[in-house]
This record gives sequence, C-alpha cells and structure tokens, in this order.
Amino acid sequence: LQPADSSLDRIFLVLQQYRSAAAHALASDFLAARAADIETRLWNAHNRLNVRLRKQLSKLRKEHSSKPVETRKFTKLYLEFLKDSQRYYRDYIQKLNARFGGIKELERIARQVRSDPVPKPSRKPVSPQVQAVVTLSCHQTLIYLGDLFRYRAAERLDKEPDWGPAIGYYALAASLRPESGLAFHQQSVVAFEQGDSFRSTYYL
Repeated sequence: LQPADSSLDRIFLVLQQYRSAAAHALASDFLAARAADIETRLWNAHNRLNVRLRKQLSKLRKEHSSKPVETRKFTKLYLEFLKDSQRYYRDYIQKLNARFGGIKELERIARQVRSDPVPKPSRKPVSPQVQAVVTLSCHQTLIYLGDLFRYRAAERLDKEPDWGPAIGYYALAASLRPESGLAFHQQSVVAFEQGDSFRSTYYL
C-alpha cells in the first residue's frame, strides 16, 4: 500500500488478496497465525488505506465547487471500502464461532453481530489456552468494527452520520473483556468527535 503511484483499483485488489491469505492462514493454523500477528498486520493495511482515502477526500472537499462529480464518486468509493471491510470483520466473528463453538461469550457476540449467512457452530471441545486466544481475537475484531463505523460517521459518508454502530461494537468489546480499557478509550474518542467533552472524560 505504500507506492504513491499505485492506482486505487490495484490497491483494493491487493487488499482483497491479503484478506483471503490472512483468512486461509487463520483457518489453517489459528494459533500460529495469531503468533505471527497476521490479524494486526491485516488491520494495519486497512488503516493505512483508510488514511490515504481520508486525506484524498479532504482534498476533494476543499475543491468541491470545481470537482463536484469527482467528489461524489470518491465519497461513494470510500464508503464501499468501509462497508466491504465491515462485512469482512463481521464474517470473521461468525467463522470464529463456527470453528470454536462452545465458547459461551463468543456465541453471545456472534448472535449480536449481523452476518449472512451465519455458519453453524462446531461443538468440539476447546482448550482453555485456545479459548483465551479466541476471545482476544474476537475482542480485537469488535474494536476494528467499531473503528470502521467511527471512520464512516466521522467522515460523513452517509447522508446522516450514525455513531450508534461504533458505540455498539465498542460496548460489545467492553462486555467481552471488561478488564481491557481499550473499548472505553475508543468510546471516549467517539464522544470527543461528537463534541461531548464531558462524556469523553467519563470514559477515560
């Protein structure tokens, strides 16, 4: 994602291939893929592309009067990138639950995360070690989903910005791992971006 002259179409294709490779690695050997930090590296690729798109959109909006059609097209492209990323991470949670079914908290989260179709969960025993790693992965993914919806609202890509999904995913992450302060920090970021300094301080 680094070459400046790369076309966005090419970048989107590479990201799609990266997602497929990451999904294959996680499905083949989940613990090894986690140890190799596959999920974080994939998320970093999404994040870098998001930064690039956000900067380009900001530039186009400043020139909107002279480039209205280009601005609308780019806004739609940016929104589709975020929607596609949201689908990927929602599906990932369902796949986690399908593979490691029997983890009560994971099943609860999977029921609340929309995805179509929903795979049937496995009922094979899961060791405490694997259960802990799966829970961490699910928590991390919920944060990613919250971030994706936060980017979508912050950049006003829809007709009416909706912060609800971001807040909802952060709340799910907090309910899954209340001992982690990350979800509360992200909720604070949302409140700050909404201009609510009191609520922003409350979550810290």
